[in-house]
Amino acid sequence: MAAKDDGVNSGDDPNAGAHCPGTATPVRFAAMHLHIRPALPADAAAIARIHVAAWQAAYTGIIDAGYLAALSVGQRETYWSQAIAQGTPEVLVAQGADTGIGGAVTGWIALGHCRDRGAPATRGEVWAVYVDPARWSRGVGHALWQHAQKRLLAHGKTEASLWVLAANEHAIRFYTRQGFAPEPAGEKTITLAGAALRELRYTTPLGPSGPDGCA
Repeated sequence: MAAKDDGVNSGDDPNAGAHCPGTATPVRFAAMHLHIRPALPADAAAIARIHVAAWQAAYTGIIDAGYLAALSVGQRETYWSQAIAQGTPEVLVAQGADTGIGGAVTGWIALGHCRDRGAPATRGEVWAVYVDPARWSRGVGHALWQHAQKRLLAHGKTEASLWVLAANEHAIRFYTRQGFAPEPAGEKTITLAGAALRELRYTTPLGPSGPDGCA
């Protein structure tokens, strides 16, 4: 969810390209080569760094500044190292393959079964997706989501959901471009850093062609 350590999205790129990534070879989005692969425990440090940096960039003005400044990369590294080792959630990372990035992890997505009470067994969930703020608008988020769709379909899911802060317009624009739409009555309020924050649930159908028609 958007305002929790395992939460959905803030730091994604809303201007992602419209190409469809393959599963066997690196893909080119804009001027950037990407390789999407399953995360390894050794990726936890990079994942944690992006997690904190994306929160601090995307939630400025939404979440208390002191809370954001105090976010711990070390705590998140421990969390993600354990989660990756256990396989819950499933985590994919985007790795730059061009010399300009030097093979660094530039973003990641966590997915799994929908955690909402009463959700159908055929609904998956994007638990979180974050991109290094220095790599926003390069197609990283789109590439991660395209691969995540294939993984959800492989798990027998026919739809996907996520939660996003209502004030996070940047992320909402990205999700809308990926085919997500707000779910009627899909709303709740969470408390973070002493403030009440409204979250919205967005959903999209999954299928062989995906919501944007890409195979």
